[in-house]
Amino acid sequence: MNHVRDFFTMAPSQRDHYPAARIALGIAVPLLVVLAIGRIDLTIFAAFGAFSGIYAKAEIAGRRFQHQSIAGFILVACLGLGGAYASIGASPWAIVITTAVVAGAGSVAADYWRLKPPGSLFFVFAFAAVASLPEVPPWWQALTVGTASVLWCLFLGAVPAVVRKLRRSGDIGARLPASERPAPAQIRPDLSGPAPIGPAPQQPVDWSALMVHALRYAVAAAIAGGLATFADIGHSYWAMVAAVVPIAAPTLAGRLARAVHRIVGTLGGVAVTAAILALPLLPWHIVLLLVVLQFLAEMFVQRHYTVALFFITPLALLMSFLVTQPDPADLLVDRTLETVIGALVGVAVVVLMRERAASLKGPETVGR
Repeated sequence: MNHVRDFFTMAPSQRDHYPAARIALGIAVPLLVVLAIGRIDLTIFAAFGAFSGIYAKAEIAGRRFQHQSIAGFILVACLGLGGAYASIGASPWAIVITTAVVAGAGSVAADYWRLKPPGSLFFVFAFAAVASLPEVPPWWQALTVGTASVLWCLFLGAVPAVVRKLRRSGDIGARLPASERPAPAQIRPDLSGPAPIGPAPQQPVDWSALMVHALRYAVAAAIAGGLATFADIGHSYWAMVAAVVPIAAPTLAGRLARAVHRIVGTLGGVAVTAAILALPLLPWHIVLLLVVLQFLAEMFVQRHYTVALFFITPLALLMSFLVTQPDPADLLVDRTLETVIGALVGVAVVVLMRERAASLKGPETVGR
């Protein structure tokens, strides 16, 4: 009964509008720039690069910069690898196998550097979505746009700390006579400065547990992608994305709950997307909608995952629709079927591989 009650409970706000606005601005500028130069084909690379701004949104400035840099580097690498697969016309099975490798390797990186949100969902999404594109722009253009988006998000993530530091320095100087104002070296240093990369010394890495966790990601992605590809549903990467979502939670109960949230939230998000696609939309309409949806997703993702998926689902679908222009009905049906397949596979994997769950103890952390 507790789980049922929790499903209908909205967590309190944690001043979510500040990071939500920063993350929305992080995706808005790159998308508007590529739209302004008439390169709709680059929007997916701009968006995935901007997803680096989602990481470490609640951490201090120095650690946020380092974690976003790490996530951004991995995302750009996934975009480059995915672009290479798309350019050579890699087979769906090759994409599934490589996505499983990316899922496992991304899990190792996320756990080692303690990235938040945890898990390899965004890395899986970035590689598989780009690898599945029928056509891709020149690789240097795609990677330039993706990298520029990462750098823009790093800048936005650093702005609040710089503003606070300048304000604090101004306040100190304003309260003292000029003769008594401390020299810059006497002002208390910014405690949000760079934090050491990697795990804290007092919490050594449990490589055995880390590898078991990574294996869950790889197995779930491989099975879900294989089933979707064998069934020839289309957009098999959505099944792989849905399969890795439940694994991000650190407990078995949390993983099962996330699978339920994913299915219910996706169904609601598909309905929202259907209503949006029924409208006569121009590309700039879709770009503005993506920005609004990103803001709303960040407002609710830590408060209620199902509600957040009402915005995350159309965000993902509109990104795909903007670049590939598929039939809306096929897009919605594929997303629904593959989400159900992926979520069920994810549940099966976490249940069958639960014997080492105790090795990954930690607070219930909201992922994607």
